Amino acid sequence: MNSVGSRAVFYDADLSNSVFEGCEFTDTVLEHGNVEGVVIS
Repeated sequence: MNSVGSRAVFYDADLSNSVFEGCEFTDTVLEHGNVEGVVIS
């Protein structure tokens, strides 16, 4: 699954969020670390 061209918001274990645009879904998750939930808008 890719979020290329879309905005993906990743929530980490600390309940903080970061916004990545134009990045691949899987690669970003692996670099971001532990992810509890993902919201793509």
